[in-house]
Amino acid sequence: MLSNKDLYWVNEDHKQNFHRCIAQFKYHNSAAHPEIFKCFLLKAQLSGPFDWYFERLEVTTEVDSDIDSFAKGDTSPLTGQTTALVRLALNLWNG
Repeated sequence: MLSNKDLYWVNEDHKQNFHRCIAQFKYHNSAAHPEIFKCFLLKAQLSGPFDWYFERLEVTTEVDSDIDSFAKGDTSPLTGQTTALVRLALNLWNG
């Protein structure tokens, strides 16, 4: 198991987000980066820390969908770099 001294934090928020993610999803912490973590509500994630991302993909691919709000999260704050981090995290999460 990694200890805090083995990990690099972008900032204090990153460290706090990491511990929140680990508390809810024992083996997954890649959603903890502050630029990703701000996109979703952790308590609304049920299956994993990227439920919000999959929900958004499903809604945006439905032609007749009414896109008013997203209960779990929103992808609009993601940049090209943070989208790449999310895709990397999804690959690690799914194996």
